[in-house]
Amino acid sequence: MYKDSLQLEVDPAKCILCGKCSAVCKNRAIEPDPATRLPRVAPDGGTDRCMHCQQCLMICPAGALSLDGIRLRDCAPAGPYPDFASLVNLVRGRRSIRDYKQKNVEPGVIAELMDAVRFAPTGVNNRKLHFGLIDDIEVMNRYRRNTYSVLGTALAQDPVPENVKPFARLYEQYREGEDPIFRTAPHLLVVSVPEDAPCADADPLIAVSYFELLAQTRGLGTCWFGRLFFLWRGMMPHLLDPFRIPEGYKPGYAILFGETALRYPRTGCPDPVPIHQVRAADI
Repeated sequence: MYKDSLQLEVDPAKCILCGKCSAVCKNRAIEPDPATRLPRVAPDGGTDRCMHCQQCLMICPAGALSLDGIRLRDCAPAGPYPDFASLVNLVRGRRSIRDYKQKNVEPGVIAELMDAVRFAPTGVNNRKLHFGLIDDIEVMNRYRRNTYSVLGTALAQDPVPENVKPFARLYEQYREGEDPIFRTAPHLLVVSVPEDAPCADADPLIAVSYFELLAQTRGLGTCWFGRLFFLWRGMMPHLLDPFRIPEGYKPGYAILFGETALRYPRTGCPDPVPIHQVRAADI
């Protein structure tokens, strides 16, 4: 689990002995004490089984639990939540933005987004993602120029390496005044994950998806940045050096973001997805 120890505290004056905390713990890390009926860490390996998902803390109607030092005052009330129509409209309005205003997003907004993205789920509640962030446009421009310079040097070789040839068109667009790799974005977020994480392939994608929708609620645009990984794997492994990815981690995915230079008055309309409804005869 993502923590090596478990600290459970119970306020006996508040606990109503409802048993909901132990019932919601499907790993049986918490159980009622046979003598007092107060919740306790199961002595037969509860600490090792605990996923630190905090569901016991969240479900306690009396607010009697403290887990890993987190108390009732640290947790926000559940709800109110957006209704289905407003949430669907947010999802429908999402699009890849390829034109950005050349200005920094307010630091407070970025801090707010980075604090919120910690709520994105991870497989087995592993919660060991690493976030590398460029939050200053001057730093981003330097990173941008360096990338195109290295790409140009590689393309100037004779012969041009095979793994570089696919990027020739992008470099020509750059020389014509465009930014086909970074899409003019002022900011970049790279999400990395431990190589041995239970869901290493999925966790960064989930985090980027959450970040994307959260950014949209703050009026920001985003663009999934797969080209970074094509360049990194193909010819520029040092592209990820500035993000200080920890030993034993691997880059999972990246996203560009900033204030959009364009406004869209309507959403798109993709084709319906094929659905096979499983019937008893299929089993």
